[in-house]
Amino acid sequence: MFNGASNSLSLKTELYGTVQGREVYKFSLVNSFMQVDITNLGCAIINIYTPDKTGTLENIVAGFKDTKDYQHNRDYFGCIVGRYASRIAGARFNLNGENINLSVNDGENHLHGGLDGFNKKIWNIHSFIREKDRAGITLEYISTAGEEGYPGNLHVTVQYFLNGQNQLHIVYNAETDQATPVNLCNHSYFNLTGFQSPLIHEHLLQINADSYTENNEQSIPTGNILAVADTALDFSEPVKIGDHINDFPVDLGFNHNFILVKNNGQKLTLAAKLSDTETGRS
Repeated sequence: MFNGASNSLSLKTELYGTVQGREVYKFSLVNSFMQVDITNLGCAIINIYTPDKTGTLENIVAGFKDTKDYQHNRDYFGCIVGRYASRIAGARFNLNGENINLSVNDGENHLHGGLDGFNKKIWNIHSFIREKDRAGITLEYISTAGEEGYPGNLHVTVQYFLNGQNQLHIVYNAETDQATPVNLCNHSYFNLTGFQSPLIHEHLLQINADSYTENNEQSIPTGNILAVADTALDFSEPVKIGDHINDFPVDLGFNHNFILVKNNGQKLTLAAKLSDTETGRS
């Protein structure tokens, strides 16, 4: 299957377990080089199998073996975060002159969609993609008005597909019947050693950013934009993650917003690159 001789694509579906009396599935997107496993519980990526420079196939994203663990996914392994990724200070905001109060789940703040965010939902199967040049799955969730305090009904679809160029695409779509903030993301954690090493301190990270947002003690942006030059957050050239990861004990790592260098053209440009010289993965 993974000999690289051809790049045929396939989509496999299997029962992954039951949660709250509902069936949960695993969807495997496979080509001759790699495999991506996704579950509709939390709309989560649970495995990405890729070869190293010797051809050894290993999973490079953190996750659980037991289905039910994704229901209590404290660290948001692999899932879709929503309605709003990251923190909202004081769990409240003002929208069109109205004060909106959200659920509180991070000190006095609202984090990653609240107490029962998208990461805990069982997403519906919207459609499958079985085409010559790509295989994938589209999952959907309807967040009703008032859920976690947010206004408006929100219909979300997330499409994962793998193509013949070994690229995994994630396509988000959200429609609402009322003004509401939306900030979706996938929350995968990568270890390019295939977890042969439990730490990623030897990974090289490069981020195309020349500034970042300053955080306060609760990891809320202060509004100040600071230069990365001559700081532990300067990844304009590849830097070992372990060189400065312990410089931010409160954040337990680099929990900062990097402001990417703007590209005014139409072509995609590099945002960031993570690599591991030992395995050859990047």
